[in-house]
Amino acid sequence: MAESTIRKFIFLAAVLAVPVFFASPLTLSRAEMRGLSVSCEADTVFTHSDCSFVLSVPGVAPSSIQTDLPELPPDVKFISSKRSEFIDGDGDRGTEIRFWFSFSDAGTVTVPPLMAKIGSFVIEIPFATIVVYENPSVVLPALSVVRDDGGDFEGLRACEPVGFSVYMQYCVQILGMDAKIPKNSIFRELSREGVVGSGERRTEFSPEKFKIASFEWIPLVSGEVEFPDIQVDAIAYNGDRRRISLPVSSVIVAPPVRGQFSSGGEDVFADAFARKEEKSGERLGSISAEDIEEVRNLRCRERHSLPFSAARDERLSKELSLGIENPDDEPSVPLAFSLAVLSSAMLFLFAVSVATRHVRRSCFFGIAFALSAVASAMMAHSVTRTYAIVSGGSLSLVPEESSDKVSSSRSVIRGQRARIVEHIGDWVYIDCPETGGWIPSREVLKIR
Repeated sequence: MAESTIRKFIFLAAVLAVPVFFASPLTLSRAEMRGLSVSCEADTVFTHSDCSFVLSVPGVAPSSIQTDLPELPPDVKFISSKRSEFIDGDGDRGTEIRFWFSFSDAGTVTVPPLMAKIGSFVIEIPFATIVVYENPSVVLPALSVVRDDGGDFEGLRACEPVGFSVYMQYCVQILGMDAKIPKNSIFRELSREGVVGSGERRTEFSPEKFKIASFEWIPLVSGEVEFPDIQVDAIAYNGDRRRISLPVSSVIVAPPVRGQFSSGGEDVFADAFARKEEKSGERLGSISAEDIEEVRNLRCRERHSLPFSAARDERLSKELSLGIENPDDEPSVPLAFSLAVLSSAMLFLFAVSVATRHVRRSCFFGIAFALSAVASAMMAHSVTRTYAIVSGGSLSLVPEESSDKVSSSRSVIRGQRARIVEHIGDWVYIDCPETGGWIPSREVLKIR
């Protein structure tokens, strides 16, 4: 009797245990299993930082789930995982499994599917596709340029205006912006956004580009033309101050259409160079040709003298009496020659010291040679540049007499020192402290 009772108890316990072992996985249907996915918990993912993914499986105990990660791509690194039990708002239990990864490359990333065994079913669970951005601690501000008409910069034609806008990306604050006007072109700023130089700071990371300014540019010559050099001072997300330039340095410009300036040519550039030159006009009339010749001769003497010589003092006195402001001194040819001789001597002594295996002398003459060689190279670079004294006249946008009408307001101060950049026929392109342009070669006196 007692044995029969025990057998009945064991049978009933086994029957009741079956639902306990199989109820958990059976609470999730096959359709619900196919709808599972591993989602990303972060709104923005950066390179070289931990990123958390979570898999939520409702109605299944942690002991009933087994997972296995597939082989990962080289730019994806698995860090760790953790499983835990959760209770939802309805009081139902479930399992959460978290995975932490790190990504080395920016871009769109999809981790290969996760292999999971839930109860007796084996399924693949996909990971959510994410966009990985460069880490703000290493990413630098970047400029981009877009044409206003949506085209590219390959179909430009000389003497035709092109409008474009400059966009900034990956920066906290914009401190300032400036642009260098390329020669043989007309360039003007149309608008500037208030964020430039306003002190406004962006507190949250954003990969979006934002507009900072719009410009209009008219190349006046064909061929390979220098693109406007626009530079922006910005603060990166890591706090560094950077000076950023446009990625475009030059473009190919097609020849102009014949008759481009047949009518209204004088009005095309009227507003681009509207400047007041009252002071310059006064100086143009007060300095004679003899004064210009004397200033040139004094600078030639200074060029062939040692620095801070009597020739320099005499030249400064003469320019001061004429009201000419030329802050730069002439590079000294004797000094450049002396540095070249000194560098050669140090090289010879260094070679002798090495040959005789004298360590201290080798170190001394090696350092002396390096310093003298750098100084000699810098001085030689200054001496080989060509400078001149401008006797007057007006700068032109292109090396043609017909362009004088549109550039008559860009006068050069008589007696001003300028660097000769380029020479074409009877014209030279000069670079002055405040401007630059083409001028007839008869209007400049070279300093030799």
